[in-house]
Amino acid sequence: MNLEKAIPRFAKSAKKITLVESDPALISGLRSYSVFPQACIYISDKLQSLGGIDPVSRVDGNTGLPVENLMQRTIAFLILATIKVVVRIFYFREFIWIPDRDQVHFNQARLLVLLNHTSLYEPLFLSELPFGFLWMIADKIYLPIADVTLKRPIVGAFFKLMLPRVFPITRKSDDSWQNYLKSIEADDLVIIAAEGRMKRPNGFDKHGKKMSIRGGVADIIERLEGGTMLICHSGGLHHIQIPGQLIPKVFQKIRMKVTVIDILEYKKKFSDNPRERKIRIVEDLQTRLETNF
Repeated sequence: MNLEKAIPRFAKSAKKITLVESDPALISGLRSYSVFPQACIYISDKLQSLGGIDPVSRVDGNTGLPVENLMQRTIAFLILATIKVVVRIFYFREFIWIPDRDQVHFNQARLLVLLNHTSLYEPLFLSELPFGFLWMIADKIYLPIADVTLKRPIVGAFFKLMLPRVFPITRKSDDSWQNYLKSIEADDLVIIAAEGRMKRPNGFDKHGKKMSIRGGVADIIERLEGGTMLICHSGGLHHIQIPGQLIPKVFQKIRMKVTVIDILEYKKKFSDNPRERKIRIVEDLQTRLETNF
């Protein structure tokens, strides 16, 4: 099969699909099904030529085939892109961006902070992100996640496939959190649920305690030396799926407010003392959590 001829023909057909948005990253992802190893290379090279985000082609110089990381990245991207398309078909969306989404430089993002964590179905919110950013997420995301979640047979396997770089965190008083902080690299994209646990329909966590911001998110902000932070305030997903419910409801509205902030400017708003700054960051995020939008 002639890849250069076959793929553009597939892309031309794919553009007819509703909600594809003529985005080259999605089209590249869709067409990788037929000749997967070669398509992995093509996707990366195509993003390179089109000015995509971090389109590094990880290819073995001797064989010309993609290395494992690129194949993992492509699989993860296809899952994320599929979620985006499916959500746009089956759900109504209301997103508030500050500033407007077309003014956001997604390649500068280093941290996604989720407020109001209510469901493991929160990947639904990825539907609002551009495909180029999903391509970046598939490679750069570095997610701390509870080890008990990763040990679940289905949920854990899905998260590992969708987000290949996850770091298990225990609930015990051990070194897992500090080890995660030390392992964060300068170009990583971190995503964290700031409350550190999930809200139940009664408004509290599973132990009946009030939802509050944990200090872990401030620890991460302290380690980052640049880039932007996306504070993603969820409108909640209990009307779609509550913890323990397997099948989510469809044709519902998902709501989120996304505020994009320069990390260095954000830290300058608070004390120069790291300990005091951590307290103030937690207080600021708690105020944002408790403020309706």
